[in-house]
Amino acid sequence: MGCKCSTQEKELRGKKNTIDGVIKEEKASNKPQATVLLLGAGAAGKSTVMKQMQMLHTRNGKPTFTDTERGQFQPVIQENIVRNMRRICGAMTRLAIPYGSPEGLEQAKLLEDVTQQGLTSKAVELIQAVWTDAGIQQCLARSSEYHLEDSARYFFDNLARISSSTYIPTDQDILLCRVKTTGVREVVLEEENMLIKVVDVGGQRSERRKWIPYFEGSTAVIFMAAISEYDQFLEEQGSQNRLLEAITLFGQVVNSRWFLASHFILFLNKVDLLATKYQERGDESVRQYWPDYQGTSYQDVLSFFQAKFLEASQSKQKTIYTHLTSAVDRTSISLVIDSVKINLMNQMLVNIGML
Repeated sequence: MGCKCSTQEKELRGKKNTIDGVIKEEKASNKPQATVLLLGAGAAGKSTVMKQMQMLHTRNGKPTFTDTERGQFQPVIQENIVRNMRRICGAMTRLAIPYGSPEGLEQAKLLEDVTQQGLTSKAVELIQAVWTDAGIQQCLARSSEYHLEDSARYFFDNLARISSSTYIPTDQDILLCRVKTTGVREVVLEEENMLIKVVDVGGQRSERRKWIPYFEGSTAVIFMAAISEYDQFLEEQGSQNRLLEAITLFGQVVNSRWFLASHFILFLNKVDLLATKYQERGDESVRQYWPDYQGTSYQDVLSFFQAKFLEASQSKQKTIYTHLTSAVDRTSISLVIDSVKINLMNQMLVNIGML
């Protein structure tokens, strides 16, 4: 009898959970929904913002990522390390930077063959040795002259931990690892009074043709640009300045007929990297690539590039909400995302005549 009662109770609980789930889905479906497109050139930080949104909106005590999900990032992080060390060694040759010692040169030569098998124990040993070479560090300081990922130093500095047999990627590791977006990713943020669906598509030139099907019906566009890339050039076209490409692309998007009624939000991202560059190189570095820059301070640099983006909009009536961001900074990006949500909620209220 006791077993029969227990079985019935389990069935009732199961049905109740199913009903509760249906009710929750119905409530969610009745909420107004905002569709936000996350656009921008490649490596602007869009994937990082998507991961931040996922981390910031994890609720009910659930882990940000399951152990299985964390494990899936492990080979990606290892690939990041191998790829970036190869790029540095390749740049050593192209930039004619000598290694700090004959041993450093020999270890770098060995690396080319060893890293074909991935991040093996031998590869780790060689990378750790090469990383301390004086020539490699000089090459790292000239990273704007070739294509090195922003997180390279972080992963090299943490190589001992990452190569451990017990290694599980942390939130910071996942946030900083580079995965080129070649498809479409969505994150749904469920707020008390609305749903916000954020759609991210690839930013490389070859991926932009995929944007068009997502244009129609978008509530808002978040356009991201890496403001620190004022002195860097496209991987796809080495003569094209990366920030100028972003400004041109922003102009095409903000003036598009598809977005006449869309809310526009501009994220000028990687201000932390820009601040470091400015501290090391000053105003002359900016003028070298942007001769019309006449400023004398870091704030002048920010204002100069912000004005460049805003000037790309042909409509002086269109309001563009600008945020200076560092997508890897959890606290600052959380405040920015909260501000964006408030703007979206206000816009939704305007649209339905309640504000």
